[in-house]
Amino acid sequence: MKGGPRRRELTFSISAGARAACLLTFLVALSLALSSCGPKGGLSDRYVAEKLAWRARTLRRAMAENPDMATDEMRQRLESTYREIVTLFPPPGEPEGGITDLAEDVARISGMSRLRLAALLEERGEAAEARRFYATVADSFTFARDMSIEAASRLAASLERAGEYEEAASVLWSLVERWPPAEGPNEPPDQRVIGAARRGAGDLVSAGKAEPGDALARARDYYEDLVSRWSGTDVAAAALAAMGETYEMQGRWTDAVDTYEKLDREYGGPGTEASLWIKLGDLYSSGLGDNDKAAEYYRSVVAEYGDTPEGGAASISLARFDIGAGRYDEARSRLQSVATEFADEPALAATATQHMAASLELEGRPEDAIARYGELSASYPTSLYGLAAPLRVAEIYEEMDEDVAYSAALEGAAEKYERIIRDYAGSPAELAARNYLITVKKRQEEWPRVAELLLETASKSPEDPASVSMMFQAAGIYESQLSDEEAAREVLRAIAARYADGPAGERAARLLDDDAR
Repeated sequence: MKGGPRRRELTFSISAGARAACLLTFLVALSLALSSCGPKGGLSDRYVAEKLAWRARTLRRAMAENPDMATDEMRQRLESTYREIVTLFPPPGEPEGGITDLAEDVARISGMSRLRLAALLEERGEAAEARRFYATVADSFTFARDMSIEAASRLAASLERAGEYEEAASVLWSLVERWPPAEGPNEPPDQRVIGAARRGAGDLVSAGKAEPGDALARARDYYEDLVSRWSGTDVAAAALAAMGETYEMQGRWTDAVDTYEKLDREYGGPGTEASLWIKLGDLYSSGLGDNDKAAEYYRSVVAEYGDTPEGGAASISLARFDIGAGRYDEARSRLQSVATEFADEPALAATATQHMAASLELEGRPEDAIARYGELSASYPTSLYGLAAPLRVAEIYEEMDEDVAYSAALEGAAEKYERIIRDYAGSPAELAARNYLITVKKRQEEWPRVAELLLETASKSPEDPASVSMMFQAAGIYESQLSDEEAAREVLRAIAARYADGPAGERAARLLDDDAR
């Protein structure tokens, strides 16, 4: 009896010791695992990378869901998080034997952080640093096809915005040479790769480094090779479409039509017919001047796909032919049907309303046209035609020699554009409204406001060549319209500093030197 408890006590002691030993072994193993692989992407690296990525996602989500939280301080925190990730986790390169699963997880976080950091930098006007990040991801993260392609495409776009077309073309052709157009014959084509050849050709022409025919011939050779090697696949269809676009860029309308008709014959179907037939109708009409053949294609779209947006677009094209032939009532009946049936498609409805207004102008009914333009502006204020409508109303009054109405219409247009700038800040509509407002204020000869708008708008996208032009315009207004030479020189100094390494900076410096003499 006395030995019983002692044996139980001994059993408990051994069991506890075994558990402690097991726990110690586990902790040592975990410690070794967490510390293993170091910069190559061990568990500890992945833990840190995922924790930082989670922090960045949380910040981005909060800013997206509540724009009021998107303060400069919040953006700085987000940028700092991305910079911490890219500092801790350098590009993986091409490790011998391939990249491990753990290292790939870390590298994907690192690469995506570089892309998002670059986007933040571009928004802030720091495009040069952004482009360095894009280049790194494009060249050093090739284990992730989609990420590398996206980075190269963004890099080319950034260079294009800066007017560096030769460099952009080099990036795009490298993209074409590095990556196949799809991951396999049964996979969808990657338009970023397929479109890069045509885009690169255009950039070489813009850079003055190639004649259009030579540059586009190189692109077409690439597409013809894809059509041959990827025959019967979606890649071949996409290559034919791209080839047709290169012919359009060159104004070779017959070749473009032949290419698209081949695409229709060999790869056309319910998913592509409507858009292809509209394309062919447009080419026959605007390229070859054959409205009868164009109308055949448009009527086919209306007959087969009348209840789709393509059907609405084809109806508008047929209405344009009616307007050209003076059949105004027939045209407006067709257009009103489109505006009514596609009221939930603002682009279509606005286009139909625009054409109704234009037909009334051509028919000599300016007051009725003004009413339609007013409807267009009120119903679709941020559409392409809705934005143009207020200024068009003023122009009609000017053509009618209605000076009082013209002045009132200009004032009304200015108020509408100011409201859009305020209510749609950061959208494409804001930029369009700014440009229209500049035109209105020039007509009103409100030169201080014109100069202010030009400089404000230029600051929105400093890498855009149009922004440089706006700054020079502002300097000219200060000098010639407002006789404020110091303000003009201040703008020129800003141009010279911002674009010190480019032709705009050199031009500004010369103007400053001329004034100094």
